[in-house]
Amino acid sequence: MKYLVMIDAIEMAQLAKEGIQEVHEQLILCSQELNQPISYNESEEIIEQMMELKKHKAVCENALKAINKFIKENKFILN
Repeated sequence: MKYLVMIDAIEMAQLAKEGIQEVHEQLILCSQELNQPISYNESEEIIEQMMELKKHKAVCENALKAINKFIKENKFILN
């Protein structure tokens, strides 16, 4: 059972990393959209979307920190 918990933690860490990467890619796309000639309303929507993406990124980063801490404190399970 302990091994399964550690495997789950490792999988969750990978998901958090993927989430961070996806947010990063979306932020790049939003930034590129803002560099195009667009209306004020469109730019406001993109900025709101970017703010939500940054919140999502922060959540993923916090989750990853907590998961990594758990893995470090419990890596003896794998030995």
